[in-house]
Amino acid sequence: MSPLSADQLLVILSNLIDAKDPYTGGHSRRVASLAVAVADQLGLEDRMKSTLWAGGYLHDLGKLGVPLRVLAKRGRLDDEEFAYIKAHPSAGAEILESIPSL
Repeated sequence: MSPLSADQLLVILSNLIDAKDPYTGGHSRRVASLAVAVADQLGLEDRMKSTLWAGGYLHDLGKLGVPLRVLAKRGRLDDEEFAYIKAHPSAGAEILESIPSL
């Protein structure tokens, strides 16, 4: 069995994010597509487009560490709940640091 490609890993991680927060299902894929479309309009190089595509898929990875009660809450978040939301980018970066291929 061959190891996962970086693209396959991105899709798996995106599916995990969607499974955790189905309300925003497909959001990461849409962000990735929009980022590449903007990069095309700006005439950016393929390497940058690839980086933006990956970033779109991974930008909400830290939501995996946010309690479901916070993600699914209707109405206003209290300070503690909002702290979880504010911390999700850092949590995602910590996860990514442990994956050398990314």
